[in-house]
Amino acid sequence: MIPRIIHQSWKVAQVPERWRAFQNSWRELHPDFEYRFWTDVDNRAFVAEIFPEFLTLYDGYKLPIMRADLARYLVVCHFGGVYVDMDFEALKPLDTLLEGRELFFAPEPTSHLGTVPAKMRGLKSIICNAIFASVPRHPFWAHFFPMLEQAKDEKTVMDVTGPYLLSRACETYPQPNDIMIVDSALLYPIDNSGLPVEGQTMEEARARAYAIHHWQGTWWREAVLSSAFNRIKHRREIGAQES
Repeated sequence: MIPRIIHQSWKVAQVPERWRAFQNSWRELHPDFEYRFWTDVDNRAFVAEIFPEFLTLYDGYKLPIMRADLARYLVVCHFGGVYVDMDFEALKPLDTLLEGRELFFAPEPTSHLGTVPAKMRGLKSIICNAIFASVPRHPFWAHFFPMLEQAKDEKTVMDVTGPYLLSRACETYPQPNDIMIVDSALLYPIDNSGLPVEGQTMEEARARAYAIHHWQGTWWREAVLSSAFNRIKHRREIGAQES
């Protein structure tokens, strides 16, 4: 069985105010679950102690979100349990969703497949890493981690450690029946534009779902700002050389 542990992570111990109600929803609806919170300092210490073979990869990532992604995979691989992003709101206990399962993921709403990057990659679904669950050391992770190492020089977060890489890993896993891909609407009842999926009203979407992802993640903003900063720095360096 998947251990009754909920893992969440943020840069520091002080969670932004906008997410505290979401954080509390997991504790309140899962009183029998162990709750573990991981900061960036905790994550690196964990990788260094338990998975030292990944420390060079971890430290070498260009963006904090890449390190956060790797840490969440390693934590759930080692301890088992459920990983949940901070901008996820619990709506009902996960017990029946976890029952009898050893590993589950959920795809993002199908509307996300309409983006240019998703179309370019020919993905059948986008398996999101904002919530997932596993027993400790499920064989899937032994399939996934080499793919992580091979993807370290890809251009985007989504391909290096995020959902595009995770989607490819699920598609190529040689024992696909060992992975439970749950109905998207149970965990992602609204898409990233805030619209309910499957033609539902917001009330219907919330009534059916176990949780709702509010798509408030900061990682993509940080990635855009970092990319812009690097472009400006590069132009300045070129200008200095030419002058």
